[in-house]
Amino acid sequence: MFRAKRLEATSAQLLEDDTRPYFLWWTDCTVRELQAHLAHHEPEQRAHWLGSAAA
Repeated sequence: MFRAKRLEATSAQLLEDDTRPYFLWWTDCTVRELQAHLAHHEPEQRAHWLGSAAA
């Protein structure tokens, strides 16, 4: 049986809400704010941040 595993964070600090993710170097955004952007009710807003975080 295959079980999906959650990848560990590349830095333990990425598990802290007030950390500024290194992959969002171009904006002043914390992990908490990124999570809020990714949970936004507007699909366009979610897509923007998902694309930004994955790029």
